[in-house]
Amino acid sequence: MNRVPPAERCPILVVDDDADVVTLARKVLEHAGWLVEATTDPRQALEIAKRVRPCLVLVDLMMPHMDGEELLFALRAAFKGDAMPKIALISAAYSRTEVAKRLEVDASLSKPFDLNDLRDVAARFASAHRDRASSRPPPPTR
Repeated sequence: MNRVPPAERCPILVVDDDADVVTLARKVLEHAGWLVEATTDPRQALEIAKRVRPCLVLVDLMMPHMDGEELLFALRAAFKGDAMPKIALISAAYSRTEVAKRLEVDASLSKPFDLNDLRDVAARFASAHRDRASSRPPPPTR
C-alpha cells in the first residue's frame, strides 16, 4: 500500500454517530499517512473543521442531533470559496447517490464501504488540497 507523501498530507475530518465506523475510518486513513480528526457528535464537527481546516470531510447522512445535510449547510456557511473542504457523504440509504447529487457533494460511499474505496476518496483530494494550500496567504503573525 502506498503511503501519503508528507507534502500531500492534509487533515481529514470523519463525522459519524457510529463509533465503529469512526474508529475504522481513522485507523485506515492514518495507516495510509493521513492526518485524521474524528467525532461521533455532529454538533462538534463544525468547531473541529474551523480549527483544523480539513481538505476532506467524510460525513454520515443520518445522525442524531444534526444530520449530514444540516452539517453540510453549516460547513458551506462557515467556509467560503476555495476554503470549503471537499465533502464525501457516507450512507447506507438506498437513495445515497441521488442525495449526494442533490446536495452537490464531491463523493459518496455506501455503508458498509470498501476500505480501498475509502483510501481512494481520500487520495483524490490530496492534489486539490496541495494546490489550495500553496495559493492561500500565510497566516497572520502575532
